[in-house]
Amino acid sequence: MKSVQCDNNASPPPRVSVLMAVYNGERYLREAVDSVLAQTLPDFEFVIVDDASTDETWSVLNAYQDPRLRLERNPQNLGLTRSLNAGLALCQAPYVARMDADDASMPTRLAEQVAFLDQNPTVGVVGSQVKVVDADGLAVEVWRYASDPVVIAWRLQFVNSLCHASVMFRKALVLELGGYDPAFTCAQDHELWLRLSDQATIAVLDTCLLRYRKHAEGITATRFEEQEACMAKALSPRLAALSGEPVRAADVMSLRQIMGLYPAGSHSVSPRHVDMMLRIGDTLVRWNALMAGNALNMRREIGRTLIRFGDGFEGDLGEYALRRGAQLLDDPTCRCLLARRRKLSAQVRRAEARAQGLQHDLDAIRSSLAWRLVSRWYALRALVGPRQRPGGDGE
Repeated sequence: MKSVQCDNNASPPPRVSVLMAVYNGERYLREAVDSVLAQTLPDFEFVIVDDASTDETWSVLNAYQDPRLRLERNPQNLGLTRSLNAGLALCQAPYVARMDADDASMPTRLAEQVAFLDQNPTVGVVGSQVKVVDADGLAVEVWRYASDPVVIAWRLQFVNSLCHASVMFRKALVLELGGYDPAFTCAQDHELWLRLSDQATIAVLDTCLLRYRKHAEGITATRFEEQEACMAKALSPRLAALSGEPVRAADVMSLRQIMGLYPAGSHSVSPRHVDMMLRIGDTLVRWNALMAGNALNMRREIGRTLIRFGDGFEGDLGEYALRRGAQLLDDPTCRCLLARRRKLSAQVRRAEARAQGLQHDLDAIRSSLAWRLVSRWYALRALVGPRQRPGGDGE
């Protein structure tokens, strides 16, 4: 591994290490690096691992003269996960901030996240809200992540509750957990947060501290199926342990649909999956110290999840999810919603029955009218006799 780095032996460790792994990222790399070098908190090192890029990435990096940069180059392509672990081993600071080569950090990002971790020793990783930009850097939308630790812990069981490039974590804790799991080529961050959540609190700041670039060459766009498969691989054993029954990849997709992550009807959902959600929540409360102290809030969040799903899903399954969610919330508003849903369902069934009856009557009327017309036609023909051809005999 070729390295270019400053001599840090004579100085104390920096406050934070910024960690980036890059492969063929020359297009947006300068903007990403410049955004880190422009941070209001100057006491950091910037560890960048070039994963054997074949473009001008290494030349771009070596053009910088800032002593805070520590550059490493893999002799061969190792992939993102292994490159992150290699870089993590080089980080000297107690806090590590992740950064990707196509994103940009807001100027106060490091200062705000360092201050938050200093003030909250039970937090193991902190993320932020994210401003999404397109390939040209134009604002597209803002990704809003839940900031309530209870909601984060609950949603994390089904969906990544952090933008990877926005996080700062405690290096000692992540190293104690073994770092990123090399078995995951994608969703390696989600798998790590699941393990970390059993040891520490996960937090998200309410401010936007990252500009996330959404473009055609991004992992989400180019490796979506691989990402979904890795996500199911990470979640299946976790959800099986929490629910007390085997969880297949298809079950993961069904549970994620209840969470509102897929369009209605895209995956098969049954009352069994609704019951699984309840067991997962109950077990999580027993496992997680944060959840144990917030059991009521946890059950309310599960109830809201089921209410949202049930309210948008027709038929018996939607009513079942509403009923179970209302039981958890014990909220008069939810009971009224469920009562209205049942009343509406009954009205729909009566309307469908009336429509079927009317259709039957209409079919009978049509048959009767057709028969009458045919009968009258034959009767009329019998009265007038056969038609006469001009200049010829009748038929």
